[in-house]
Amino acid sequence: MLSLSTLKTRALTLLVVAIALLALQPARAVAIHSLVLTETSSTSLTATYDGSTSGVTVIFISGDHWGVTVGPSVTFSGNPQWTEPDNPSAFNVITLFAIPNQFIVNSDFFSNGTTPLADGAIFPNFGTDARDGAPISVTFKDHGDVAAVPDAGSTSLLLLLSLAVLFGAARFRLPRLA
Repeated sequence: MLSLSTLKTRALTLLVVAIALLALQPARAVAIHSLVLTETSSTSLTATYDGSTSGVTVIFISGDHWGVTVGPSVTFSGNPQWTEPDNPSAFNVITLFAIPNQFIVNSDFFSNGTTPLADGAIFPNFGTDARDGAPISVTFKDHGDVAAVPDAGSTSLLLLLSLAVLFGAARFRLPRLA
């Protein structure tokens, strides 16, 4: 039979081990919500929140300017900007409203003074989702300034038309003065 002091020692040891295991328990991973903004032209911007357009509204204001609203449970903070892929002196800028879940996107805009990110880079901690207290990251992808290749059919037609005008004009001679 174990003595009372041995039982106390073992109980104390078990208590210390249990407390240590609780204290050293790995932290639970917190999901990070993702807001992705994609510009496809000077009049088209799409936005997804956690991969879905549900609950996200994009309103075209004017060329390269949009208003974005994300569900009522989110609040945003920070003023990120991304460098334009084809013009390092222009930026894609987010400007916050007084309304917590809305902001303005300005493309091909002047700098807001914050450190610019590369196109497609993630800006962490852009806001918080009150449903679970998790942070929101935002990414801007600019596909709107991709150089377009002229349509070969249109280019060929214009070439033929200009050649026809040139040869037609060559047939007419100006009268010579004597």
